[in-house]
Amino acid sequence: MIFLYKRIIFTFIYVTLFIINYNFIYGNFDDITEKSAIVLDSDGLSILYNKDMNKKIFPASTTKILTAILVIENLNLDSNITVSNEALLNVPYGSSIIYLKQGEILTVRQLLYGLLLPSGSDAANVLAEAVSGSIPNFAILMNKKLEELGCINTHFVNPHGFHDDNHYSTAYDMALIMRYASQNETFRTICETKEYVIEETNKTLVPRNLENTDLLLANKLNYVLGGKTGYTAEAGNVFICYSSLNGNNIVCCVYDGLKNILSKKTRFIDTKMLLDNSFENFNKTKIIDKDTFKISYIDKKSKKNYILGIDKDIYCLTDKNPYILSYTLSDISINDNVVDGKIYVNVKNNNWQLNNTYELQLIETKAYSDKNNNSNTYLLYISVMLIILIIILLNVRNKINRNNKLYRRKK
Repeated sequence: MIFLYKRIIFTFIYVTLFIINYNFIYGNFDDITEKSAIVLDSDGLSILYNKDMNKKIFPASTTKILTAILVIENLNLDSNITVSNEALLNVPYGSSIIYLKQGEILTVRQLLYGLLLPSGSDAANVLAEAVSGSIPNFAILMNKKLEELGCINTHFVNPHGFHDDNHYSTAYDMALIMRYASQNETFRTICETKEYVIEETNKTLVPRNLENTDLLLANKLNYVLGGKTGYTAEAGNVFICYSSLNGNNIVCCVYDGLKNILSKKTRFIDTKMLLDNSFENFNKTKIIDKDTFKISYIDKKSKKNYILGIDKDIYCLTDKNPYILSYTLSDISINDNVVDGKIYVNVKNNNWQLNNTYELQLIETKAYSDKNNNSNTYLLYISVMLIILIIILLNVRNKINRNNKLYRRKK
């Protein structure tokens, strides 16, 4: 009997240790199921986590982030829109909808909530038509905006993100889109809303109760969060969000996820793990001080030595480990004391990296003479020759000493 009790106690301890160890392992940065992911410092643009972030992915309904911000920037949120038959006919079969009806009148604001919370593809089409007159024209506007944001590996053909081989992106590009959209207060307000009601309209007597598909909003998180989900058979379960804590702002996204629609919770588990680790291990750090960072640029034609710098301190999120900073200059020209040129800064260690470009400014102008340079070259030449002469003399002395010792032994 005593032996049985011991076995029960041992088994309990073993299971407890296994659970603790499992949770520890699950918290590892590399242990996420999605094939492509990124955690981006929204302010300083340092990359805190990267898992094949430039891999081609299908964004599914996270496309609606760009649709939403274009609507917010181009339409009055309180203006009315009448749902067209063409907009409804172009809704892909099987996509999520909020059951709009032809001739139904809603405000832009109501349609935005229908677009972002339950991910209504019918709302996406109606809003696209309101902005550009047609869905193809809206796609042109989308790609123009993508170019402005620097999303060079992205191309969109529709406002809802339902699968099309020519509708693709990368985790990095999607993070840039979310970073831009999250700077808009209206967008943030909608994304952070758990539930919203569209009251009865001219075509519906029953109010529509909209629920946000972002399940992380139901968690008691110690940081601000807003996000957008997506799913198609080709894209798998995907998710992208922005988050803020103690002045640190990040964008996190996971793409090319599990294809099984029943596994949709995994994207939230992985995202929360990445967010928790990022907020715990990274803090805002000044990596370049504008008052001490100076670069000498010599223009031999004008015989001037320009001292260049940057106009503001550079901050980004870093961990506690040492990092290496390097930089390169683009083609620089200076006319009438105005600098045309940029500095490309690279900062990295084994855990994170920053690659960003900053504007240069003129701090000071000094006279420059080739004679000074020739004098420096001459001094360097003399120094090298003296070193060589000293080495020769030392070798001669050592040889004489060896010969003297040999002579004394013979004697």
